[in-house]
Amino acid sequence: ANTTTRENFETLKKELANDTFVDFPKLRVVVTNSCVCSYNTAITFTIDITPISKITNAFRSNIVNGEYDYDNFHLQLETTDHINVYYADQIRTKKVFTAYDEVVAEIKKRIPSENRGA
Repeated sequence: ANTTTRENFETLKKELANDTFVDFPKLRVVVTNSCVCSYNTAITFTIDITPISKITNAFRSNIVNGEYDYDNFHLQLETTDHINVYYADQIRTKKVFTAYDEVVAEIKKRIPSENRGA
């Protein structure tokens, strides 16, 4: 579920220009005041943006679309419209634990209080 829109992209650009973001390069994720952005530069440049106003929960997961992933961790975002968004696929190692913990904590700090428990 890609929620990237022109409006979300314009908001992201403004926040990146104003230094109101935290970058997690290991996971290729940027968290701003308004959105979570996942970027990939592997083959072609792709960007996915989810507004923080739509997020109800964030956590590290081994499950993608109901299937257990034996090889990778994922950043899973639950949204107000009950869609799971998966970002930041990384090979499961202890080294990435900290990166996921940090990005999840940053996102949870910014989730609107009315979304918690939604």
